[in-house]
Amino acid sequence: MLYFAGAADGPDTGYVLFSDVFREIPELDCSSYLDRQVIQVRRKLEKRVHIFKTGQIAETVKGFGGEKVLWFWDEKSRLDEYRSLATERDTLSVRADHRAVQHAASLCLKFSSNDGKGTAEQLKLSRERFEKLRASIDTDDIYIFGTGASLSSVDFDLLEEGEFIATNSMIRNREVLEKMAPRIIVASDPIFHAGPSTYAARFRQDLIDAMRTYGSCYVFPMRDYGAYLTYLPEDLHEKLIPVPISNSHGMNLRFPEDFCVGATSNVMTLFLLPLAASLGKRITLAGFDGRPIGNNEYFWSHSKDFQYDAEMDEIQDAHPAFFSIDYDEYYEVHCQTLKAYLREIENAGIEVSSIADSFIPAIKGRYVARAGEVAPSSARPLVSIIMPAFNVEEGVRSTIETIRSQSLKDFEIICIDDGSTDRTLEIIRELSRKDARIKVVEGPRQGVSGARNAGLERARGKYICFADADDPMPAESLSVRVAGLEQAEVGSICFGRTEIIGDDGRELGIQFGARSEIGFEGMFDSRFHLNSVIGPAHIMKMERFPAGVQYGEDWLYLARLMRHGVKAVPVEQVVAAYRWHFNSATGSAFRRHSMGLLEVLDMLGKDEPSNIHLPLKYRVGISSERISAEKLRRLCLLAVYEAFKGREVPDPRLVDQIRLYSSRVTKVEFSVRSLEAIAARVFLLPVGTRELNSAIHGRREALMRVQDELSSTAILATFRTEIFRLLGLEMKANAQSRANRTKKTLGKTMHRCLLHLHRATRDKPLVSGISNELARLYDRHLA
Repeated sequence: MLYFAGAADGPDTGYVLFSDVFREIPELDCSSYLDRQVIQVRRKLEKRVHIFKTGQIAETVKGFGGEKVLWFWDEKSRLDEYRSLATERDTLSVRADHRAVQHAASLCLKFSSNDGKGTAEQLKLSRERFEKLRASIDTDDIYIFGTGASLSSVDFDLLEEGEFIATNSMIRNREVLEKMAPRIIVASDPIFHAGPSTYAARFRQDLIDAMRTYGSCYVFPMRDYGAYLTYLPEDLHEKLIPVPISNSHGMNLRFPEDFCVGATSNVMTLFLLPLAASLGKRITLAGFDGRPIGNNEYFWSHSKDFQYDAEMDEIQDAHPAFFSIDYDEYYEVHCQTLKAYLREIENAGIEVSSIADSFIPAIKGRYVARAGEVAPSSARPLVSIIMPAFNVEEGVRSTIETIRSQSLKDFEIICIDDGSTDRTLEIIRELSRKDARIKVVEGPRQGVSGARNAGLERARGKYICFADADDPMPAESLSVRVAGLEQAEVGSICFGRTEIIGDDGRELGIQFGARSEIGFEGMFDSRFHLNSVIGPAHIMKMERFPAGVQYGEDWLYLARLMRHGVKAVPVEQVVAAYRWHFNSATGSAFRRHSMGLLEVLDMLGKDEPSNIHLPLKYRVGISSERISAEKLRRLCLLAVYEAFKGREVPDPRLVDQIRLYSSRVTKVEFSVRSLEAIAARVFLLPVGTRELNSAIHGRREALMRVQDELSSTAILATFRTEIFRLLGLEMKANAQSRANRTKKTLGKTMHRCLLHLHRATRDKPLVSGISNELARLYDRHLA
């Protein structure tokens, strides 16, 4: 309290009052956590420090008419008493209890700065200093760095020329400061930077050294102006730029014309982003790491190279209430605020990228790796096409040519060679020498997920899409999808139709892709193909492809994206081709693939209540009945596939699984089209052709055994009907349908008769035995 009083109007005005919870005024010399300058302030304020008695606040205030008064008291027991001061308008009073009130330090600091607003003269002077600073900056590239461990991975020698803004305790690291030579230093915390602890004292000493070494200006809240005027040397006062915090503002893109920043709880959104947006057109981030979900013991992790670890215990002793917060809630609010601010900045035409990865989705989505053969460049492509390649020497050249032939030319192709043992790498290197838009990334074998993730980290385009190295891309694919995306609602991704083709490139008459907007709740099925999708880079990078998932990794990746609240909007055109290889159509591989997708469905149904990166709505997984219905559908299609592949009798284990899931759902849908698609994939013949129909009829007996095996499962009536239709047995299908309806009607009639007879005989002693048998029969009928 004495420290804050010293930051007010001087030792000749104002009073510091301690409540009578203290029997005597505390001795400062015994407080190891306090800045030694506090003792000097104490000596100046000896005559203005008093103890006041419970119940006598109003009388005490009247004795200090017109003066400023700082009260240190027990917040919980004295709040009603303090409210009595509302009628005493000629006295400016601030109460504080650092043991119980988190923002006590902020209240005290406002006391010294006209409630944090400053005076008209202070505002004018501060604005003039900032305008002078801005006029001296002749670059559009602004670097803002946080104190996360990832900052140590930044190679400053590879960075383009630009203006660096240092923040918080990174100023203690002289090696980093030498590389940055920052002309702007920013800090905003009332206890870590402007407070009375030894931690804050260490920070201020390093701040003084940095300002003198690099001629830096210091930007901070107007709230703290009195403290810095009091405790920083006078030769640095002309470098101080205090800025008011406004509770009525969000992201202020009119700064400094509108000379204030919106109130947020983190220096990145409070100062760094508004300042950077006012100074340049390209903002580069690093060192804003966030933290993993569930690691909620502190705000987030910092690099030890930037922290005053020795003083952490002391600052917690000085401000115990400040650290008694819900760190998950703080982190969640910060992540959501940051997401909104970055979107506003980019909507204003300012580019934002990060050169270090982060756990925060909004930053992870803007991460661009500066490694490998993908070098930084000032020209940002419109689209990044990520293409993994593994042993595709026969098809990769023609695939890349279809991309180069796109009507939209502003793109980069990131080819990730996934440890190929044939001529794949040689071919894509050759093509990259002819076309600078083709970037080659080499690496060991890591699988398709790892290769795609490597591409995501290096993609620099405004939009991102994917391609397979052996699948051609239709000529208008990029332009159609970009147009669809730019017409969609902000925060969406876009997808189109996918055509299935055979080994020889012949169309199989199968197209898939939903025709309406899809959200996470609709991702119970793979509704569109990965290669038909395009999205803003900051959305596509929010997630990574899951390691260790062999089948359905693309479906799971898209579903995870949409679990952030992203919507997928369709275009009607075919924008992707998917080649169905004959050697991929073996029964064993298809079975493994189908079973693997059941595991993906389990992941989509899993609740994630503690994942604060997700909207509350999507912390609940897809409903268990929807998941079970999709599992049942896929298992039935697997039975049909195996019948086409030559299995004469359905696998009993598969039949048991189908019956199990049949008992868990009330509805499941099938179509003859889906059965034809299975047949086309097995026989590699186009749908609707005489050849395919002949091949299907060649497996008639096996298909009939499938439907016979499941004839007792009522929920699969539609499935059996579609098999009849596939075989051209329309009359039998209709007869089966009529028989099912008749059986259902007779069942209801039997139900009513049994119930009526039971009720009529249950009270008749002579026929009570009959009544009991009727009851058991009734129970069996229900079963």
